[in-house]
Amino acid sequence: AMRNRGVEIYLLPIRNKLDSSLDLKSQLYNLGLTSEHHQMLLLHIHQAVSDDNSTCERLGISQLLHAGSLIAQQVQRKFPIIDAFRYACQDVYIKSRYIQERTQRQRLISIIDEAINVFTKTKYEPSFINIQDLTPAIHNLQSNALLTLAKQQAIIGRSLMKKIEETDSDDDEFTTEFLNRSLCPPFSHSVFIGNEVYNHFLINFLERASVNDFHQRMEMLDEKAANELASDNKTFIGRNLLHMMRCCLSQSPNAGLPWHPAYSPCAFDQQQFDGALKFALICYARIMKCLSITIESDEKSPMISIGKISLIARTKGDHHDLLYAPVIMLFLPIVEYMKKWLNAYLAQVPKDMSYKDYIRLRMGLLALTSFGEQGKVKVPKKYSEKSAHSGERKIDVTQVLKMHYERVIKFIQQTIDESKE
Repeated sequence: AMRNRGVEIYLLPIRNKLDSSLDLKSQLYNLGLTSEHHQMLLLHIHQAVSDDNSTCERLGISQLLHAGSLIAQQVQRKFPIIDAFRYACQDVYIKSRYIQERTQRQRLISIIDEAINVFTKTKYEPSFINIQDLTPAIHNLQSNALLTLAKQQAIIGRSLMKKIEETDSDDDEFTTEFLNRSLCPPFSHSVFIGNEVYNHFLINFLERASVNDFHQRMEMLDEKAANELASDNKTFIGRNLLHMMRCCLSQSPNAGLPWHPAYSPCAFDQQQFDGALKFALICYARIMKCLSITIESDEKSPMISIGKISLIARTKGDHHDLLYAPVIMLFLPIVEYMKKWLNAYLAQVPKDMSYKDYIRLRMGLLALTSFGEQGKVKVPKKYSEKSAHSGERKIDVTQVLKMHYERVIKFIQQTIDESKE
């Protein structure tokens, strides 16, 4: 009955004493009370109510966790934080204990209200270190950590390039199994280099590099090694490196990467910044396989994919007998038009790009990827008017497609408006 009313029951193990403040705050954090200020307020209220001798009852950790759970639930439901604390604490420390005597109730209510009022008037100072107050030694530690991360990425990148040069196997068969044993803890799952790994390294290289660590980063994409590897256009990495050099270095002699040591070791201009972010967008579109559709069909299966339906409708023209909604029949032509526009837009339009614009475009690419994946959704080959289940499935699929169409059209319209400007 208590659980049906939304009450959480906590049964702590025997001999488990949560006496330390760190343990208690960790428990409250796991319940959803993530702010340290709010955790300290609840601990203060719990201690104040426990110290009150009017009820002659000893409170335990279960009441504290119960109050924290109720507060977190009410905050998620958009209750004001002050009201959430007041109502939850009154429910746990007064109502659930069946305190009927008026004087005791008023006393406990005043204790809770007084603690909350002090909370609202007190200026909270976080316990973490302020970055502006760091000493030069701490700043050096931060820089060393960033350089170490960049060096690790460069080492893994060079390992991938060297391994591919040594092997004669096809890129599609080459995995990260040889790297798994060198990681700590060892990584058990292997992925294909050409499909999932190397573009992630390129994006990280383009997004996070800086003028302070360009030497380490350039080791990952050294021009000489890249040109030698790019001479073999049959390899996946070779094609990517060659494309990167053309995008970032061929516009003008000074249009290299923002952290290129030969061009701008200490500064960069907007053109270089645009080039790096633009190529990162291209890599991201490849990783997400944006608007890529794989059409598979099984003649014996009673189901057929949306992509296959649209392909049949386009191939046979007006001579088909398909009875699906237009949003399904026109799916494939719309995807192809969107793909052509996206390629033209990424190659020509984005200028004076900021990180905010870059994030917005990545969100748009994510919407396009989700739209392309709808081509794999399967529906029954033949709908029966007497079958309510089939009718519900058809309506559900068309409604989902319409929702994706609205998101994609909104993004495409934004890019068209930018191209006009």
